[in-house]
Amino acid sequence: FFKIFPLINQEEEGISKFAGYLRHEIKLKCAEPIQLCLDSQRTVKSGGYAALISKLLEDIAKIIDGEQPLVETYYGPGRLFTIVAAIHREIDAQIRVVVGAFKSQRRWSELLNAIHDGIDNKPEPRNLDPILSEAALINCRTQLFLHFLRRKISSDFESCDDKSDRLKKLDRLLLVDCNLTRTMQDIVAGYIPLEEYFQRESFHKAVSMIESTETSSSIIDDSFFIIRKCLSRALSSGSIDAACAMCNHATSLLDTELRELLYSVIRQGFPTPAGLLDHTVAMFQSGKLQSESALTEARTSYIVALNDAETCVDHTTTMRQTVEDEFSLMKHQGFHELSEQKFLSCLNELTTVSKNFKDLVDYAMNQLIQTAIRPQIKPWIEEFLDENRDVSEEEFAEFEASGSPWVESLTQNLETMLSPFRLSLLPQIFENCMTSMTTEMVYILERCLSKARFNRLGGLQLDREIRSLCSYLSSRTNWSARDRFARLSQMATLLNLERVSEIHEYWGPNSGFTWRLSPAEARQTLGLRIDFNPEDIRRLKL
Repeated sequence: FFKIFPLINQEEEGISKFAGYLRHEIKLKCAEPIQLCLDSQRTVKSGGYAALISKLLEDIAKIIDGEQPLVETYYGPGRLFTIVAAIHREIDAQIRVVVGAFKSQRRWSELLNAIHDGIDNKPEPRNLDPILSEAALINCRTQLFLHFLRRKISSDFESCDDKSDRLKKLDRLLLVDCNLTRTMQDIVAGYIPLEEYFQRESFHKAVSMIESTETSSSIIDDSFFIIRKCLSRALSSGSIDAACAMCNHATSLLDTELRELLYSVIRQGFPTPAGLLDHTVAMFQSGKLQSESALTEARTSYIVALNDAETCVDHTTTMRQTVEDEFSLMKHQGFHELSEQKFLSCLNELTTVSKNFKDLVDYAMNQLIQTAIRPQIKPWIEEFLDENRDVSEEEFAEFEASGSPWVESLTQNLETMLSPFRLSLLPQIFENCMTSMTTEMVYILERCLSKARFNRLGGLQLDREIRSLCSYLSSRTNWSARDRFARLSQMATLLNLERVSEIHEYWGPNSGFTWRLSPAEARQTLGLRIDFNPEDIRRLKL
């Protein structure tokens, strides 16, 4: 009979009766599984409500998809909207029954009240985990169904002249007049605070159960596992609001609580021998003398915090990229362009968090260099001034045979100092430490050179000492120290010239030599040679 109505100019009546038939079919499809769900004697297993809603919506979608060609054939395009508008209340009613059962059996309202009221018997985070996953899946499947309706009806409008007006009516149907949409908004409104509670409490539990080795702690991997899990679940829910809320909460948790936890250790500074003496005196005066092992433990804690901060930089950057990739794969759900921009804007805050962790690493590294490394290397390098640089032939021959006592002593001291750091610091941090230390060494050594006086053999000896020191540092890193010692190497080159005028063989655009020294610095270096005439140096045109 459905095919007869258009022939007698009763299309609207035909559509109305056909919609009534579909409502009846949907009710029959949903009756048995919903009745089983509502059976008070049955306990629905974890994820059962999400599975049921998925099955119901899938069956309804198959009905609509199967009947749409029939409607278009006999009634023309643009009629699917009328049918969906007539049956959507039945769909809303059936899904609302299942959602109500989900809320009742999962104690949804009680859980929300428990986390809001601050009562002592708050829910255990691990008990919330399956409930949150189920709520996210319910919303995801519903959003996919609504996207299916929008896509189907929009396609049915393609050949209609008033397509724009019809699409506005479709928006109103699916966003304003749809109880299913409101039901899901209510689910998401409860999901967000519960997910935030789960993330926060799981993080605090991880902090309370923290375990450390000599190089790292468990809190970093645990924290990022929890945050990553919550972000992925919120994103999988299909709700941009939920994804943005959890992204903001993750940013806050990382940038305040986790970073503050690491900063609380780093701001105390790296314990040094001088600090050890001051600390011991203070403890003795207060009657609370601590053992040296306790301060060794504090030193280990500092190294662990520094390594953890560096790990946070990498983890935050990786997590941001991974979540963005996941989001890109979910664009088929039909997110609005403004919604996409909103989420990506929230996600970009993780870049700021990564930078803040990097700033913490730099701050910790600077403290380590200034308190543990610079005070030690400075006197070792300044022993350079104790060596005679007006070298005789016999002294130079002895130097060539046995090497430089100063370089040998310096490298031995450096090796003793660096060995514990090489074992305890992350490779990238140790490399940065070596870079900073080398820069500091070059600066101190340049100042020492300016206070010494050389003859030519002394300049040759300096050149070989710098090469030896450069070779040692290069062997302990993944980069060459030659570039960082370029200025010192050039100073040594000037100091072993035979004559002042010989500089013109090295200086100038055609020399093939890139100078790091300014003309004034070159003259100053030449002035360190005791056998060079100051007037000859002043007359140089560089």
